Amino acid sequence: MKTILNLILLFLPAFTMIAIPQTRVSMRPFWAIAFVLFSIGMVIAGRLKNTAVLQNFVSRYMYGLALGMIFTLIFANFPVGGFISQPLYLDHSDETAEAILVLASGATFAGDPALSGYQRVLHGIELLQKNRAPVLYISTGNSSINGYAESQWVASLTKMLKVEAEQVKILVSERITTTKTEAEHAVEKLKAAGIGNILLVTSGTHVYRSKLVYEKLGMKVFPAPCHSRKGLYYSMGHYLRSLNAAVHEWVGLLYYRLKNFI
Repeated sequence: MKTILNLILLFLPAFTMIAIPQTRVSMRPFWAIAFVLFSIGMVIAGRLKNTAVLQNFVSRYMYGLALGMIFTLIFANFPVGGFISQPLYLDHSDETAEAILVLASGATFAGDPALSGYQRVLHGIELLQKNRAPVLYISTGNSSINGYAESQWVASLTKMLKVEAEQVKILVSERITTTKTEAEHAVEKLKAAGIGNILLVTSGTHVYRSKLVYEKLGMKVFPAPCHSRKGLYYSMGHYLRSLNAAVHEWVGLLYYRLKNFI
């Protein structure tokens, strides 16, 4: 039991640094503050005259903090996220489809486009201009932080790029909060329009899980990731963001399989 507790304390800081970005955005500051306060408490405990057992636990945690810092330096300066994303990547389809569906990827706290969102929407527009499908659907989500800001910047971008209004359908719904709920809403709209197959545009990391979800709902899917396989290493603009995206997808894949969503 003591050995197990020592191992937990040793790897807890590194695990926490990876796990916090996977929680809800609104809860991340809370978990970060809790982690800092717990670490300060452990440091204070180590300064007090306590039993040898407690001193051992504190020592293991201090080693864990150092290990966490080493991992953070590695993850921040090497494309670990891109490496572990490789098995999730699907090659871009050469097929034409009845429609292009872009999963637009959110907005910043200020309501501005996220980098991945820009990449996805621009790729969807590019496919439309190449006549890979006659219509472009862009699915935009609802956030508890900035509401429907995603649909606003998507509309502005398509207008700025002079995309024909009749060729673009922007999907907006309060139901769109996860990949699953987004797929349910999008498939409902697509089937109502008589569409049975799509070019699915999303990030290279997200495309595998997304394809499985849409196929489970009865849609024929041609993958159209906005990143190349090599681009996965640099797709998020920062190695830590790429790592967070990769971890999110692997955890999401496991969860969706357990829930029979895919």
